[in-house]
Amino acid sequence: MGGIAWSERGDGTIVLATRIPRGLHHRVKVEAFASGATLSEWVTDAIERHLARLTKKGARPDAG
Repeated sequence: MGGIAWSERGDGTIVLATRIPRGLHHRVKVEAFASGATLSEWVTDAIERHLARLTKKGARPDAG
């Protein structure tokens, strides 16, 4: 069964769990390590930057 699962933590953050290809996970892990960030910090930053670019272009992130 695929899809995305998420749950709310007690500290106000959300935990997002999804399945990604093994190769992509490895590349992201290497990039996170190279930048000195944890995997979740790196992914959070990447998502924030992506959404900021969409907002600047006038696109709606939820428009699909």
